[in-house]
Amino acid sequence: MTRRPDNAGWREIFRASLILPTTVVGIVLPLDFISQTDGYVVYLRPWELVPVYAWALLFYLLIGSAASVMAVAIASGTSLVARKKILPAVVVAEAGLAFSVLTLTLVRAGKLWMASHGSIQLATWMSRHQQSIIIFAVIGCFTWAFARGATVRKIEPAARCGGAIGLFVVLLSPVFVFSHNTDIGKSRTMDLPSGNGVAHPNIVLITIDALAANHLSLYGYPRTTSPNLERLAGEADTFDRYYANSNFTTPTVNSFINGVRPWTHRANQPLARVDRRLADQGLVARLKR
Repeated sequence: MTRRPDNAGWREIFRASLILPTTVVGIVLPLDFISQTDGYVVYLRPWELVPVYAWALLFYLLIGSAASVMAVAIASGTSLVARKKILPAVVVAEAGLAFSVLTLTLVRAGKLWMASHGSIQLATWMSRHQQSIIIFAVIGCFTWAFARGATVRKIEPAARCGGAIGLFVVLLSPVFVFSHNTDIGKSRTMDLPSGNGVAHPNIVLITIDALAANHLSLYGYPRTTSPNLERLAGEADTFDRYYANSNFTTPTVNSFINGVRPWTHRANQPLARVDRRLADQGLVARLKR
């Protein structure tokens, strides 16, 4: 029979279970955030990066902790069935996941860097073979963790340091959120018909998230990917040089609904809301009137 871990053994298992969350928060998050900072600073003031990082840390911590609990449960069950010690299995599971996530983050950051610095062909090749890269990376990391699982704890100091800095950012973020002052200014508005004896405009707004023009046959892509848009374009005004106002949904949608850039409406992070004065000038409010 397998001897149950004593209190010291449980402490070691708990410590091992922290390998994945601390690596995700302390190392993976900073690497991922740095690789995308050039996109954030397009529409964020420097101090607004603080609450964005805090939200990201909480999200990464939640995902990392959930994955860690599952890994510990699977490793513990496997050890009990095989009548082996629990701690080595937990270390292998946590180390394998931690290094898999870290490796894939480095691959993703490298792909973004190459795409931004002229190596677009290699970045494209990596995107096309993404599934194979993920499989080989995960297998390699778990093999290494199984062979040398104890050495994973060499990354713990760096992970804890990064996690401590992230916790400080979380505690500091309310100062930057509640001291925020948006300067709405004045925007030019177009008066719409009041509806007194005038037919209401028939407007249908269709948005497609994460879609690039270079994958639409409407804009010259060789495969017929957008035949209905092509037929619509034959009866409509089509813009050939339209640029997104941001690189993710929240600020972009708010920009074309409220008619201002992200650095004016400031809806550029989770739970952000457009100032009421600006929303009253936007498309939705004007159509309601």
